[in-house]
Amino acid sequence: MLVLLLGAPLLLPIQTKPESPRMARLAAEVAHDEPETVARFWTELAAAGTPLYESGPDAEHTLVTFVWRGEPATRNVLVNFDAVTGIANLQLARLGDTDVWFRSYVLPSVAQFYYQISPDDSLVPYEDEKDWGARSANFRADPLNAKGIVIGGKQHFSFAVLPGAPRIEAYAERADVAKGRFDPGGRGVYQIESKALGKQSVWIYTTPGLADTGGASNLVLFLDGSGAWQLLPSRNLLDNLFHDGRIGPTIAVYADSPDRERDLACSDAYLAFLVDELLPWVQEKYGVDIAPATTVISGRSLGGLFAGYACLRRPDVFGNAMMQSPSLWWGQARDGRNEWLTRQFEATPGSRARYFVAPGLFETGANSPTSISILDSSRHFRDVLRTQGGSIEYREVFGGHDPLNWEVSLPEGIELFLGQKR
Repeated sequence: MLVLLLGAPLLLPIQTKPESPRMARLAAEVAHDEPETVARFWTELAAAGTPLYESGPDAEHTLVTFVWRGEPATRNVLVNFDAVTGIANLQLARLGDTDVWFRSYVLPSVAQFYYQISPDDSLVPYEDEKDWGARSANFRADPLNAKGIVIGGKQHFSFAVLPGAPRIEAYAERADVAKGRFDPGGRGVYQIESKALGKQSVWIYTTPGLADTGGASNLVLFLDGSGAWQLLPSRNLLDNLFHDGRIGPTIAVYADSPDRERDLACSDAYLAFLVDELLPWVQEKYGVDIAPATTVISGRSLGGLFAGYACLRRPDVFGNAMMQSPSLWWGQARDGRNEWLTRQFEATPGSRARYFVAPGLFETGANSPTSISILDSSRHFRDVLRTQGGSIEYREVFGGHDPLNWEVSLPEGIELFLGQKR
């Protein structure tokens, strides 16, 4: 398994206007007014796909070129991804008076990330955007890239997977591995009625045999659960780790809040639901015995923030927090200051839980002019826990705020907390 470790350098500053040999050749052909030049170019890309990947300045870097076919009235084109910040650094340039818009970047060859294209963008700086609903309605997938996320029959996000991106064997579909059970099956979902919060959606995975026998079990609680089983190959991972003897019997609970902005922002009411309603329901229904030392609460983004909060407040239930791309910048909505959760840890040292924190090296942007980035706030949280002598493992991945990043660190986090000697 390849994990890109703490302190792994970016090697070179990300270059946002290097020259692509392919695009330079096209520009020369256009300048010489060669007939059918642009048409041949689009035919080539339709067959090869996009983005363009070309050799970078060294073996550790790749030249990546995003391309968009504009309309005569197209005013501008933006590529949305996390590796660079600033609207000016994300704008594609038009090639002469053709319909070709493009921009090249030198990126680490191990990177992989989601991206979208926004033609005729508002060009409002992201940190100043007041209406993300209207802004993002214009974002679309790259039509020449077959790799991406399809929602409701339409591709919404495209994948950039660079030549050196890790292939994680822990997720492989293997004929020799028995599949765990996933309840309630089909397109069903359990609806758990919370006394304070209303209906909550839940799915349950159990390693082979556990649902029939019950007994001592690891437990992984995935926040934003529908994404954790639909966008991350987490069930394959658990199947493989269990088959290989790397983890013991395990139950995974995939929980969705109907109001994640309310519940995952360090909500005591949501924590009470998990502890007093959801986990007792799971234990009774499946006959499993769980313990804090082998119970993991796993979240990404705002869910990563809540995972840390849950372990701070209830280490008697949650002994382990997996915090991927955690929104540790959060706090202004609570008391007008950034990093509310980190300040709680500073005020109450001596946490008994264990923490695995994994931001992306591309997560350097802020969501407002007065906020800070996921990467910077994660590093600060790490430093606070280390100063206090807390149990923390920290990883930085060459990726952005998306599941391609989280796939890289998930296997290590699971084995860190639940791994057993073979």
